Amino acid sequence: MLRELQGSGHGAQPLHADLPALEWPYDDKADLRSINEFLADEQFVDTNRISGRRIAANIDVLKREAGLTDGDIARVPMLYTARTIDYLIAKTAITGMEPGPARDKAIAELDAMRKAGAETPNPVNGLVLAGGEYVAPRPYGPVVGGKDVFMTSTTKAFALTGHHVTYINDLVTHFSEGEIHCATNILRDVFSSDSRWWQHG
Repeated sequence: MLRELQGSGHGAQPLHADLPALEWPYDDKADLRSINEFLADEQFVDTNRISGRRIAANIDVLKREAGLTDGDIARVPMLYTARTIDYLIAKTAITGMEPGPARDKAIAELDAMRKAGAETPNPVNGLVLAGGEYVAPRPYGPVVGGKDVFMTSTTKAFALTGHHVTYINDLVTHFSEGEIHCATNILRDVFSSDSRWWQHG
């Protein structure tokens, strides 16, 4: 999707658009680079390439073991980053190092990091409610023609599964390397007569 946006002349748009104001310590967590800048970042591109291979491998397992087909899988836009909390800790340590071989080695190791975390709020890490309702993190993706293209794509994907999506701002949780599902407790009624599925064969 990012390559398509770049090819259609939208590469100068910020990857994360319409972000709300955040208070400390979250006010400087968002990566405010443009689509072009993200796509020129070898670490970002490679991290997503690796993540894509791992997702594909897991899908293959689900197809093989659970009998799923491509028609059973709803694909949503999701981007990953190597700039996780571990990355930031390592980067902070480098700022206190004296110039020299040890610092150069630490910088090279930082640039080689590929352990992935969520760059965009992850719509899969949401909350399933009754009646086909789903609560998802707002992705804050690129905006073209006044619409968040990641949100539009996610809404269409979930509609194929019979779900209506409501988006909420979970950036504080996202920047702590979690999403809605990670920060939510739900009480579900499994004992009412309508919910006793095991009694209906």
